[in-house]
Amino acid sequence: MSSSQTTTAQTGEANQDDDGRASLRTLVVLGQLDAFETIIADARLAPDLSSRTQLTRLGLLQFAPVDRLLESIEPATLAGTVAEALKNFHQYTPTSTWPQALVKTVLTSGMATDLLDLLDGSAIDGLDLRAVGVAHAEAGRWARDQLSGVLEEDPEVAGRLALFARRMLGEASAQTQRVAGRASALAALLTGQPAGSSAEVAATSQLVGRLVELSAARLEELGLQP
Repeated sequence: MSSSQTTTAQTGEANQDDDGRASLRTLVVLGQLDAFETIIADARLAPDLSSRTQLTRLGLLQFAPVDRLLESIEPATLAGTVAEALKNFHQYTPTSTWPQALVKTVLTSGMATDLLDLLDGSAIDGLDLRAVGVAHAEAGRWARDQLSGVLEEDPEVAGRLALFARRMLGEASAQTQRVAGRASALAALLTGQPAGSSAEVAATSQLVGRLVELSAARLEELGLQP
């Protein structure tokens, strides 16, 4: 390969990496806004003022990192793709009870935390997503403790919640795959594989599968079999 070809290839890889980082930032911002809105809405299902207040506080934590991350939101097409995926996810997994709200918080916050843990450090270098991780970890931990209490008080609700959790996991997996399929630069950044390649598609599928496995294990620890 000539020096000019090498330079062109390196430039293409750099542009793809920049696109991937911008897409990741977009994904995180929309994810945080969605987590904020969902938790605030679900707080209304709380059985008492103390629980409602605490979940509302945890929802506000999700919003805290948004302003800083809003500095570079692009491309717009990805924003539309992510927004559509989140809309579909909630459309097929609506919450109508406090236990369901807790399950949803446990799963969504857990998956967000797991994703950050699984990412290569270079993929999020410079994005400083620590506040995002802390917000999700705190929300997930609190909701898990509350859900344990609910299940201990009323074990019979476990079966219904397990079915709800299974539907959530399936829908989360489907929507995540859909976003990755429409955002090759993002998928390449997350997996470390060339955008659009068969290796990237396989690695993306493995990443989503691993997130589902970790979420299922988290539910099993609570006595829920998704």
